[in-house]
Amino acid sequence: MAYDFSDAIPVSSIAEEYKYLEKIGCPACGGLLGLEKQILLEDKAGRHYDLLVVRCRDCGHQTDFLFDIHSFFGRL
Repeated sequence: MAYDFSDAIPVSSIAEEYKYLEKIGCPACGGLLGLEKQILLEDKAGRHYDLLVVRCRDCGHQTDFLFDIHSFFGRL
């Protein structure tokens, strides 16, 4: 599947990704989101992104969130 990296949500840490998911909730019902899988992606320019596939714990709706992690990827 092709992703539009220009729509990626910029974050400065993995913790910030999870805080975002907790704050936004399920787009269908507002329920709590649970992580299904996390995939590291790279665009043609070599920038890195986290794709988080999540499922609502309440209604079962699945959705993807794409995070721009270039600001901290590869740094300790």
